[in-house]
Amino acid sequence: MNCPNCKTENTEGSNTCSNCGASLKTNELNTNIQNNINNLSHLAINYFKYLTSFIIKPYNTYKENEEKLGDVKESLIISGIIVVLMMIINLISSMVTTVITRSLFENKLNIDFSNLGNLNYIELIFKNLIKYAIFIGALALIYYIVGMLFKKRGNYFKTLSIVSSSLLPIIIVLISPIISLIWVELGIICQIIGLIYIIITLINLTNEEYKFENKNIGIYFESICLSITCIILYFITINIITKSLGF
Repeated sequence: MNCPNCKTENTEGSNTCSNCGASLKTNELNTNIQNNINNLSHLAINYFKYLTSFIIKPYNTYKENEEKLGDVKESLIISGIIVVLMMIINLISSMVTTVITRSLFENKLNIDFSNLGNLNYIELIFKNLIKYAIFIGALALIYYIVGMLFKKRGNYFKTLSIVSSSLLPIIIVLISPIISLIWVELGIICQIIGLIYIIITLINLTNEEYKFENKNIGIYFESICLSITCIILYFITINIITKSLGF
């Protein structure tokens, strides 16, 4: 341990410098803080690499990290990152589409930053965080329960990791309103591509976790899980629409 004042090397655990008498506790505290920052940075980089790799090569990334995905801590961190990412993207999308609007008759973009004051930021941040977390947890639970009904006992937290990771392309869906400001048809195409990618990835990876030798049973399993999910999303959407219309 080197003294921050005179740079004299001291024995590990010393409270004061043997040469100048300066306190070494501050230096130790700074070292611990720096080590924690380095560890957090390393973790952030690893998760960023995992998420970007999952978008490009979902199956390969899943197989490479299969053991870790069943860990409770890893599963909660991954799902937490996806929830926060969805909230941030949705917040940015809402802000941009509030500031920039398209005139229906003149086909031109209007910009008005004063519209930002009309947004409900509490709902956009905190309520959406809760909604996204509940949705991801519920979707994983649907697969887990239906799997048990088919006598396939999977790992709930591994299923949670699969569901969370599979929802990464929803970023494309969430930013589609911004794209629609420039080109409406492209925004619709982005929504379709994002949703299809999510469904295909989810089907393939859940089939890896809940392996069915009988392919027909596997089709029934996926059909039931996706049907329940779509029904829930339908009623949620209807509820949101009716509330927005004041019914």
